[in-house]
Amino acid sequence: MDLFLEVLQNHKETYIQTHASLLIIKKPYIYKIKKNVNFGFLDFSTKEKRLYYSILEVRLNQRLCNEIYKGIEIVFVKELLFQSFLSVQEILKIKEEELKNFVQELVSYHGDFVEYAIKMDYIEKPFFLKNQEITFDKLEKIANHLILFYKNAEIQKKTYIKKAVKENFQKVKDFIGITIEPLTFLLLKKFNKLYLKNYRSLFRSRIQNHWVRDCHGDLHLEHIIYRNGLVCIYDCIEFNQEFRYIDIANDIAFLCMDLEFLGYYKESRYFLNLFYQIYRDFNFIFLQDFYRSYRAFVRGKVYSLKLHSIVDQKEKIESIEVSKKYFQLSLKYALKGIEPTLFVFMGRIGSGKSTYAKKLAELLGVKVFSSDVIRKQFFNLNLYERTPEHLKKIVYSKFMTKLVYQKMIREAIEFSFQNGVSVLDATFATRALRNLLVFSCFEQNSQFLFIEIETKKEIIIERITYRMNSKTEVSDAGVEEFLKFYEYYQPPNEIPKYQKIKIRIQKNYPIEKVFQHILHKILNQRFRFFNDL
Repeated sequence: MDLFLEVLQNHKETYIQTHASLLIIKKPYIYKIKKNVNFGFLDFSTKEKRLYYSILEVRLNQRLCNEIYKGIEIVFVKELLFQSFLSVQEILKIKEEELKNFVQELVSYHGDFVEYAIKMDYIEKPFFLKNQEITFDKLEKIANHLILFYKNAEIQKKTYIKKAVKENFQKVKDFIGITIEPLTFLLLKKFNKLYLKNYRSLFRSRIQNHWVRDCHGDLHLEHIIYRNGLVCIYDCIEFNQEFRYIDIANDIAFLCMDLEFLGYYKESRYFLNLFYQIYRDFNFIFLQDFYRSYRAFVRGKVYSLKLHSIVDQKEKIESIEVSKKYFQLSLKYALKGIEPTLFVFMGRIGSGKSTYAKKLAELLGVKVFSSDVIRKQFFNLNLYERTPEHLKKIVYSKFMTKLVYQKMIREAIEFSFQNGVSVLDATFATRALRNLLVFSCFEQNSQFLFIEIETKKEIIIERITYRMNSKTEVSDAGVEEFLKFYEYYQPPNEIPKYQKIKIRIQKNYPIEKVFQHILHKILNQRFRFFNDL
């Protein structure tokens, strides 16, 4: 491949490198040459394998995109000459059981100074769905295209999801602290373990009910071409059939995840609903949280592995940032599922809810909606200066408090529909204030989880006394306010068990330790049905 790159540079050819392929652009065509690489899950380390998988790629992609593949060409490396070799029609005539012997004979005949290239139409960037406005009409055409494909796809008797999950974590382990936070890695590992264990009978039933088929395997926006009202989905996985023999719900989860990664949450819900209308299978929806988390993790892994081959520092930084965002999205699905969700940190003044709300928001890459911040913004007050005494009666009146909470809840719900998750930070000290959130979420079809922080009185007094001199504290509450409203606080007894968790802090534990405890409780809450058995 080094010789290839040298020849390309000498001929001043336009080319693109990926981690597994070399793409030579000669408009109106593009030539894809598989690299001499072996990543374990992908092995192109011999010429026989490179030709075999090139032929397989052309064959498999006829299922969803038969118009852009033109066949296989011989490439004379030193001269950079391309010669027609196998047409699509000739490739399709080769019997599957004869393919490996056919490849060995050809490679022996052609010698050492030849490589093989897949010849494809060059597609201009505007025709890729990722670069277009994504509308419901386009998604409906894509769904119809896929539904017909799945109907005819070969049924498989085994799924390799457990093996794939295990390999994912092994591959990502080296990137802990670089592209994935240690806590994120730990939580996602626990989520996958719990899911595969608790729902193992469901995974078995999916095989028995013929949901596992020979799918695309790499169904994301970069692989969808939409032009002149026609859909072409190309570049399915050819190099490892285990990644292609998957549940249809897994295949669709990839595209839904990719839509949401780009902020198309409404479009993702619409797209999923198109399949549900056809299949009418509840588990197709139920499994989406697991499969989307898995798919986001895979994308994070891919961008992490790219770091091994990237030389340019700017490109390396970009790859790290994209990878981090995918891992954050994977964790979002693990903690809250696929529905827009509000994580509501509540509790008495000084309980520590603001600290933990901020930490969760940072971990997930979202913003915090704080009642203290919104309240001061209403009056154009400096966030980090104490509110003047003569204004406190107005600023903290019941009427003003209701307006603050209404605004906070409304903005948080809107944000959750664009980013999947919102984090709220407020006392929610009364049932009436909590009802504002509960009813709003019900009206907007959004989920919520109350995280009540209950801290020992003596610890709160100590904290409030300390923070009174802080120049980064938004809250106006001092020890006097805390004692005044201590008995005023109403515990959230009316909230059902499955929509709340309670954290009791009896000692001055390290913040990181308490935060980890909160996250594990949130994760366990998702599997509480099994815990209650």
